Amino acid sequence: MANQKVSPRQKMINMMYFVLLAMLAMNVTNEVLDSFESIRERLKISAAQAESNNQGFISIMNAEIERQMEIEKKEDNKGLVDTLALVQGRTNELLKLLDRHVLEMEKLAKYDPEKKEFTKKDELDENYVYWMGETEEANQRRGEGQAYDLRESLDQYAQTLTSIYNSQVMDSMQREPLLRQDPKESSKDPGKRWEQYTFEGPVVANLATLEALRVDILQQEKELLEVLNNRIAGKVTIIVDSIVAISSPL
Repeated sequence: MANQKVSPRQKMINMMYFVLLAMLAMNVTNEVLDSFESIRERLKISAAQAESNNQGFISIMNAEIERQMEIEKKEDNKGLVDTLALVQGRTNELLKLLDRHVLEMEKLAKYDPEKKEFTKKDELDENYVYWMGETEEANQRRGEGQAYDLRESLDQYAQTLTSIYNSQVMDSMQREPLLRQDPKESSKDPGKRWEQYTFEGPVVANLATLEALRVDILQQEKELLEVLNNRIAGKVTIIVDSIVAISSPL
């Protein structure tokens, strides 16, 4: 299997984790919390652009397949229509799941419409219980909260897209699904799992994390769409989305 680079999501999570370690050693300042909010907004812009590009790409591919069938009487790619619908459907399901989690995090952050800002950006306890459940030691320290289920959904999505991807490429280009990884054994807490590692910070950091996951999902979809596009003999122009540069808040 071909080696995979660290995903944009994982890079973002790694960066935020180091920030969180620094936060644990000091009082959480408003500047740090505001930085997480800024990161979130930049990621939202990237995700919105990526989602629009992917949807447009799928529409163009479907139109070209239809043209080939009607004008050229070529049905080689007829089955690709169902594949594209499957990919788009799975992506939309996962994005809607993230949307539900975002709404819950925003409730905990307590948005003030008059001030036009969150008043509880530093909330830690309730959102940690939301993600890990009442017993964080359950399921081999994966907890029994929403993070456990989210990891399962993310991994299933990666496995589905990778299976389709591998069915379209040569053996030398095939790869393993991009599954959520636990922290390396060299960390200060070797038993820590992805669920704790990802969602142990303040609620505003978790909001940024959810947007980073959204960007990652859309990047996985885009990579598969580019491969599926090869089935249409280069008739469709690949849309390249622009990624907003993210700087560390510290």
